[in-house]
Amino acid sequence: DLANVVSDFQPFLRINATDYAGSNMGANNIAPDNYATLWTQNPATLAPWEQSDFDGLEVGYLTV
Repeated sequence: DLANVVSDFQPFLRINATDYAGSNMGANNIAPDNYATLWTQNPATLAPWEQSDFDGLEVGYLTV
């Protein structure tokens, strides 16, 4: 049964109900890998992160 196999991961940030997608990372169904994405600046402001930017911030991975 391969119906529930994850074929790709896409990291995202959600800021004020707007989604900012990262690059697809690929999934390895045989040997799970560790994945991390680093946003060095706030994609909503294109400026370095400030403490107030983290209020209401949602982050995660979409799986497909």
